[in-house]
Amino acid sequence: MSTNPPSRVRVLTVIRFPIGGIRSYLRYTYRWLAPECYEVTLLTVSHPEAKLLSGDLAPMRVCVVEADASRPILSLLRHARSLVREDRFDLIHSQGFTAGVLMAFANPLDRVPHVLTLHETLRDEQFRGPFGPLKRRFLALALSRIDRVITVGEDANRNLLSHLPIPERAKRRIAIIRSGVDVDRLLQAAAEPRIALRERFEIDDRTACLGFFGRFMPEKGFEVLVDAVGRLEGSPASRVPFKVIAFNDGAFVREYRERIQRLGIGDRFLFAGLQPSVAAWMPDFDAAIMPSLREALPLAAMEAMAMGCPLVATDCVGLREVTRDTPAIVARAGDAASLAEAIERLLEDLPSVKAGAAEFAALARKRFDSRASAAALETVFADVRAAR
Repeated sequence: MSTNPPSRVRVLTVIRFPIGGIRSYLRYTYRWLAPECYEVTLLTVSHPEAKLLSGDLAPMRVCVVEADASRPILSLLRHARSLVREDRFDLIHSQGFTAGVLMAFANPLDRVPHVLTLHETLRDEQFRGPFGPLKRRFLALALSRIDRVITVGEDANRNLLSHLPIPERAKRRIAIIRSGVDVDRLLQAAAEPRIALRERFEIDDRTACLGFFGRFMPEKGFEVLVDAVGRLEGSPASRVPFKVIAFNDGAFVREYRERIQRLGIGDRFLFAGLQPSVAAWMPDFDAAIMPSLREALPLAAMEAMAMGCPLVATDCVGLREVTRDTPAIVARAGDAASLAEAIERLLEDLPSVKAGAAEFAALARKRFDSRASAAALETVFADVRAAR
């Protein structure tokens, strides 16, 4: 007698913007979900990177629905209500605060089990002014309606609980699932034939290549990096040829480039624009620089260490959690002088630093492997569905 195969779990995954760490999280974590068990509809705002999501999540069956970018919140809400009304999903998996709040109120009578993964941290200035307390209560109410809230690290969890008055019963539904990276995919990308970094950008062998892989937003600290490089001019480190290669575009890049020109350090920077796979270039760099002011749990730092690339990072929330007990060189967050000193230490002892990073790579690959994240996520999916 024949038996029917088990039906796939139909997941509605909602993202406001499919870029940066959230896109990497999906690529690395969903990668280990059994494709025969899940069918994903991914709702996001129309964006060039949205076109890449189906390929990112292959071989999983994925349907991408793009909302109107000119009115992102209203369009997302309209699409979300329409999709949920069709009553064909077994699970909602929201990514980030905006998507989570939207889905908390677009899921009538909490019909579909809802899991939210938070990829950002909250700041005191977000709650200043006369409406600050109301905003805190509103967000806490929205989160209390969600079956399970996932924070991606210990720092992110403490940040959430310190900013929002979440009821005790809702706190019990918060889980910490540390994010990770797809080590196999990283190694495969690095092994694929490609033009070497120095050849691609015409950089000689004497020049140290320092990579910046974040978005050009204030929280990523690129302005602090610019000021740190400005401080290095005239120091002993200025005699060491180096170039900062920034892999990204958009946001505040124009303002940062203008600041670089005002400081007269244009020869120290190269803007490479958006690249399909930044991680594939990491073995070619002499170091990755992460001058962040805050993070939830940065995947780029994990990628660098897993690839044996030396890391210069700050001690900001989230990032310090990744660099703890690693050979990363750490500077004070938001302090250009401290970051300049860290880069100087790197350049003065580069061969030794690179040897230490290469030796640590094997441990980093075990520590940051996303298989554990995916297994824990699947357990949460099963728990919230069983509870219904």
